[in-house]
Formats: sequence, C-alpha cells, structure tokens
Amino acid sequence: MIQYLGLIQQGLFFGFFLTLLLVIVSYYLNPFLHSKVESMNPAQQSNIFFFWSILPVLGPVFILLIALLPSLLEILGISSDHCLGHPEGHLHFCLIHLQAPVNSLFIWGPGIIYLATLLIMLSHLCVDFCEILRFKRKINNFHPKRIDTDLFLLNTTTPLALCCGIRKQQIFLSTGLTDKLNKDEYKIVIKHERAHIKRKDALKKLLARSFSLTHLPSIRRKLLSSLILANEQACDNASILQHQDKTKAAELLVKIEKLYQGHFFSQSALSSGVMSKESSFLAERVHNLLDEKNSPVQVLPLILCVMTVISLPLGHDLIHDSLEHVMSIVSIFIS
Repeated sequence: MIQYLGLIQQGLFFGFFLTLLLVIVSYYLNPFLHSKVESMNPAQQSNIFFFWSILPVLGPVFILLIALLPSLLEILGISSDHCLGHPEGHLHFCLIHLQAPVNSLFIWGPGIIYLATLLIMLSHLCVDFCEILRFKRKINNFHPKRIDTDLFLLNTTTPLALCCGIRKQQIFLSTGLTDKLNKDEYKIVIKHERAHIKRKDALKKLLARSFSLTHLPSIRRKLLSSLILANEQACDNASILQHQDKTKAAELLVKIEKLYQGHFFSQSALSSGVMSKESSFLAERVHNLLDEKNSPVQVLPLILCVMTVISLPLGHDLIHDSLEHVMSIVSIFIS
C-alpha cells in the first residue's frame, strides 16, 4: 500500500481540481442547461438531473480511471508500455511507474480537502441510510397488513401513500387514504407507487442527496427539487394507461392534496409518495398531466451522452498525457 501513496496523492490532487472545475462549469451553465432539460420528457429529466447531481463526484473518478487505463491495459498484456516514449525524469500517473509522494502542502492540501469531502459525503449517505431504517421501524409500529407482494395497509387515519426502502422497496397505504378513494383512484395510486419502485427513485434520491454536496448550495437545491419533480411527473405519466384517464389522475392529485392538509408527520424525506412533505408540486404535476403537447423523448441528448462516454475511453492516451503534463508543470512550480 505504501508504494501506491504517490499515486493516491496524485489522484486526490487531480480529484480536487477536477471537482472544482465541474462545480464552476455547472454553476455557469445552469441557467442555460436547466431550461433545456426541463423541456424534455419527465423520464429523461429525471435521469439527467440525477447524473448532473452526482457529476462532481462521478466525473473526476471516471476521468482518473480512464487516465490509468494505459497502464492497466499493459498489466493485462493488451498493449505495450505506454511510458517508454517519455523523456527521463518525466512524472508518471500510472500503475506501473509509481512515483514517490511529494512533500508539499500545495499538493497535499487540495488532496486532503478532497478526501475529507468524500468522507463527509459517505457519512451523509450513512446517515440517510439509517434514516430509512428508522422510518421502516416507525412504519412497523402501525402493524402493516400485507395485501400483496409489495403492498401493505396501515391502520391509521393519517392519509399516506408511499414506497420506501432501497434493496427491497415496499408500498405503504393507510386506511385514512384508501377509504376515501374509489376503485379507479386506488388503481392509479398503486400504479404510481409501483412506477417509483420500477424506476428505483428511492435509490436515486439517496445517492443524489449525498453526492450533490459538492455543488454550490443554490445549484444543489435546484437540482434536487427538479429531480423530485421529474420523478413524480414520470410516475404520474406511468400510472395512466389511457388518454381519458389524465383528467381523473389530475383530479386525484388535487383530492389527495386536500386530504393530506399538511399531515406529513409519518413521512420521511427519503420516501417517495403521491405527495411529500418537501413539496407536492401540485400545479406542475397537474399541468404535466393535462398538457396536450407532452414533451417527446429527445434522442439527440441521449446520442451525445453515449458518444461522450464512448469517446473518453478511446481518448485515454490524451487524458493520461494531459494529467502527467499538468503534474510536471506543478512540480516545476513548487520546486
């Protein structure tokens, strides 16, 4: 492990500045990109806002792994030594030509800050995970009655309809809500909650809440809010099978909003339900359901994302060399 200390130092150093770069780019592009994404289909919005939320964490890790790809390919015997053409004294960022750590606060400082940030995000993730477990225990105090494989009924007058869990998600409805619904409304609610399970919205929310901490607070709040709204709109759309059901679903949202009347004491910020204590987004969701010009799935953003993901590994030599040149310039600066 000690022999890899220099490589770890380099990785943390680059991780800090790559994260900082992505945070700055995200801040300045937010006004333009946010409006573009909001014009897309809700399901697409959800995926984009999720990856945008975790980009400052996922991006640097992805880039650093690509930069290590030439040496990994050599270890696997797929390619020859990429570093043979480098001049003597060249600083390496690879798994074969390991560098000794540099005793400089300028190098260690950003790396330590980056490592501390990662630990804070992991701690936040653990706290949120414990919150899910506490919420599940709280739900069990109502002695839920199983009425289907993934569906449970709670004997409480508080209106409640949500799904909770990470690995094995379950739907919880309360008698305070089901007693007020007719057969068609009941089916719409069940379809909505099962759409959350199928889309793994609870896991997306859990990861986005923790790994978006590197964003500026205003950007983070906007991204998380947009993610939650997109999740709900996508599930609203999934709960409707026929065009004439849209009005019924919109009326149901208004009906449930009135039934809730702010009674969210038994909900968790990490659960996904027809309504939530964070915000019901009632106006936006009703508009989404009744809008005759539903946003189509846009293929161009998907093509661009796929091309980016494919092109980055193909350009691993360029990324590898670029990071090594940056490290060489930094070493000259601190010498």
